[in-house]
Amino acid sequence: MDFLQDTGAVTNLQESQVTFYTAHALVGSTDDSYVNALRIVDDAVTLPPKSSLLTLVTCNVFDDFDDYENIAEANIPLLLNQKIRIARGLVRLLNKRSHVLLTNFSNEFQHVPQDTAIAFLREIIGISDVGALEATSPDARTFATLGSRIHVNADSPDLQMEWLLNLVTEL
Repeated sequence: MDFLQDTGAVTNLQESQVTFYTAHALVGSTDDSYVNALRIVDDAVTLPPKSSLLTLVTCNVFDDFDDYENIAEANIPLLLNQKIRIARGLVRLLNKRSHVLLTNFSNEFQHVPQDTAIAFLREIIGISDVGALEATSPDARTFATLGSRIHVNADSPDLQMEWLLNLVTEL
């Protein structure tokens, strides 16, 4: 391999310029959060201006992320520097691989080298506890419990009160 290919250089003949990209969209770190990065599998992906492309990505995640749906968060520095990103959404990894829609928002061709971190996976947190605003029990339909919530003339005959109670419980 030559120097230009090793450094991910992009030659723009129209503007007479050569641009060098790092091997990763983010600065390398020992932080464990980069383990969840979705990275480009192909040698290089070229995105035409103002277009989207279905791109194969991989993630060296722990087994608990594999074969489940996860949330993919976009790599914001990649958007700011190259104007490319994926939409935040659900990604299902199968054998630590998936396809995502990568979009180029710029007016120029964008070259994304292999192993570029284009997004990060986050676990979907399940909520199993549900709060109730009001408890409904069998005795909640009696006139004593409904009477505290509705106003009824105390002088009404029992038959009318029973009819009214049935009407309110139906609603």
